[in-house]
Amino acid sequence: MAGHDPLTGLPNRTLLRERLEKKLALGNGNKRSALLCLDLDHFRHANDTLGHAVGDLLLKPVTDRLKTCLGESDSIARLGGDEFIVIQEEVQTKERAAALAQRLVNAIGETFVVEGQPVQIGVSIGIAIAPDDGETADAVLKNADTALYKAKTDGRGTYCFFEPAMDAGIPKLTG
Repeated sequence: MAGHDPLTGLPNRTLLRERLEKKLALGNGNKRSALLCLDLDHFRHANDTLGHAVGDLLLKPVTDRLKTCLGESDSIARLGGDEFIVIQEEVQTKERAAALAQRLVNAIGETFVVEGQPVQIGVSIGIAIAPDDGETADAVLKNADTALYKAKTDGRGTYCFFEPAMDAGIPKLTG
């Protein structure tokens, strides 16, 4: 269980990085993968108003909804807090990654009920395509995080693809 998040049972940051490094090292010819960096919108507000125990309970149905959006070969990990990563395999076009991102936005945007309380959150998503947007796990993760920051500043509840012209110096978003 050292490679898994105890709350959701998902792979954690360490296991995700190992898998991503292995995948990038193997090359896979002309196959590309999309790395989607997800950050829950308004999760901090839910934690502050309903309590951290309810916030923890909320992460379980969030995880379940995220999983229902994935394809057979896709994988998901929890980085910690309210951040998740989805790896979508064999992405030949950005449209395929965009379709997954929109499914994720729609699924998380639906109201949750936790301990009888309706909870409304959302998700913002940054997308980087490997190996186009990075040849190492760190580079792809950083670029997906940069795109996530842009999605957050564009109004949340949306997704954004990494573009090389984006400011590489954007700080990591928290909360």
